[in-house]
Amino acid sequence: MFGKKKIDISVLVPVYGTENTLLRCLESVKAQVAKGCVVELVVVDDCSPGKDEDGRSCAEIVKGFKKKCNFPVQYIRHAQNKGAFEARRTAVYASNGARVFMLDSDDYLEAGALPGLLNYAKENNAQIVHSALRVVGSGSEHYMQEMNSKAHNVHLGELRGPQIIEHFLIDMDIIGFMCGKLYDRELILNTMENIPPVSCTMAEDYLQFVWLSYEAALHDCKYLGVEDSAYVYCVGNGITGNRKITDIKNWEKIVSTASVFTSIFSEIESLPEPQMEKVFTKEIMDTIKQNCRSFLAHNIMTFRKMVEPEIKEEAYEMLCDYWGRDFVKEIEAALENSKF
Repeated sequence: MFGKKKIDISVLVPVYGTENTLLRCLESVKAQVAKGCVVELVVVDDCSPGKDEDGRSCAEIVKGFKKKCNFPVQYIRHAQNKGAFEARRTAVYASNGARVFMLDSDDYLEAGALPGLLNYAKENNAQIVHSALRVVGSGSEHYMQEMNSKAHNVHLGELRGPQIIEHFLIDMDIIGFMCGKLYDRELILNTMENIPPVSCTMAEDYLQFVWLSYEAALHDCKYLGVEDSAYVYCVGNGITGNRKITDIKNWEKIVSTASVFTSIFSEIESLPEPQMEKVFTKEIMDTIKQNCRSFLAHNIMTFRKMVEPEIKEEAYEMLCDYWGRDFVKEIEAALENSKF
C-alpha cells in the first residue's frame, strides 16, 4: 500500500492505561505528514487493560485510526506488561525510519513539529535535535513550576561527543527526557544494546539518556538544541500527576527507580577500561552517584507526603527492598540534617 518510499521518521508510542488520550496523540502525528517528511507510527500496547470513554481498547483505537491514514501504522501488543522502557525497546526494534521520535501516549505534538526537526537534522547533520517542551495540565503550583523549569532545559546550539554527557549531567542544561528530541535511529539502536532487560516506570528516561550520551561520545555525534517547541507534555493524567498514592502497585512503579541505578552501575563496571575512562570520568561518576542519592531522597519525600496511611508500612518495606535498608537509613539521616 505504501510502496518502497523511504521513511524519514518513526514515531514510537508506548501505551499503558492511557486510552482516553491515545487518539489525541495519534491525530497529532497524522497532522505532521507533509511533503518532504515521510512518517511511520509504531504503537506498542504494553498489555494495557484500559479503555477509552467509548469503551475501546488500545487495539480498537489504533485499528480505527489506521483506516484514516495514508502512512504506515504498526500495532504491537506485549503478552504481558513489561514497563515503559521495554515498550520503547520493542518499538525501536520494529521501526524502519532513518530517525526516531519518542512520544508518550498521554502527550501530543505541536503543529509542524516533525518536519521542522527533520529540517534541522538534515541541514546541520545532527544525530540529536532537541526542542523545548510545552507543559500543560494541572498539578500543585510547586510541581508545575518544577516541570516548566525542566521543560526549557535545552542547550541552544551545537555540542559534540563527550560534551553531551557533560551538559546533561554536570552543566544540567539538557533535560534527560527522551521525548522532545529527534534521534538518528542507529544511535538509538546502539544505545539499546547497552541496556539489559529492566523493569522500571520511573527514571527510565534517565537510564536511556545516560547510555545515549555514552554512545554519542564514542561516535562523536552532534547535538543541536533549538528554540522551537515541538512537544506538548501533559501533566495530571498518569503517575506524574503528583496525586496521593493509595495502591501499592503504583508505589512500586515509583521505587523501581532503584533498578535504573543498579543497571547503570552494573553495566559501567562491565565496560572495557578505555571506553569507560573516555566517557565516565570521575566527575561524571560522582554526579551519577549523587543523582542516585537524590532519586532515593525524592522517593523518601514522596513516601512521606503522598503515600496514604493504609499502605504506609508495606510501602516502606518495599522502599527498603528496592534500595537497601542501610542506604535508605543513610539518606533519611541526610534529609533530617538538611543535606538535600
